Amino acid sequence: MSSLLFFRKNQNLGREIFLSEEEIKHLKSLRILKAKKPFEIEFRDGKGLSVKYLFESEKLSGREIERREFPLENEELSVLMAIPKPGKLEFWLQKGTELGITKFYFTVFQYSERKELNFNRCFRVISEACAQSKRISIPEIQLFSNLEEVFSVLGQTNFIYLHPYSHNVLDLSNYNISSCLPIIGPEAGFHDLEISYFSKKNIPSFSLGKNILRMETAAIAITSILKYERSKLNG
Repeated sequence: MSSLLFFRKNQNLGREIFLSEEEIKHLKSLRILKAKKPFEIEFRDGKGLSVKYLFESEKLSGREIERREFPLENEELSVLMAIPKPGKLEFWLQKGTELGITKFYFTVFQYSERKELNFNRCFRVISEACAQSKRISIPEIQLFSNLEEVFSVLGQTNFIYLHPYSHNVLDLSNYNISSCLPIIGPEAGFHDLEISYFSKKNIPSFSLGKNILRMETAAIAITSILKYERSKLNG
């Protein structure tokens, strides 16, 4: 019997569970329901609880066969950026989840092309990536209306911002890696007023190299760097 993994965020996982329409659709695509054999599905609530259920043949309800608690990630890994175009947004959510992002932050910049998020779609992409990468927790996602709101809510965070023309070589040795939160602007770049705003708040800028990177590429690059630096600190 093959074991699959689905996420039910913030839902009670009882001794019996019923498949949702989305889950049934996924199982049908894998031809599991047509196999007429018992199969197991693991459900996680995104808070450390994992419950395995046994489904008999073509039944759409399963009974609990195993319950476990896993420790959650105790380290936050976040990126704040403009909202990418739909396909690129999904790519970033998927890869960010696989890399261990705990919070996806988005905000609207002066040159932003997109100002809204489809949270339901975002959650589906994140859930699928969590299942694929066998994560225990589900990353959070938050959208701010502007930079002022960002700093009002996350004021004590140790920010840096990425700029392709910054003269500062990326060196995080002088910054608190555990709380460093990179800011990535839209494809058109930061407005002068935004750069001035960062300067007033003493937020340093860094470049990831000579090449101009797209938002999602820069996000993946800085996430990988932060994860590597923190792994060195943790031994």
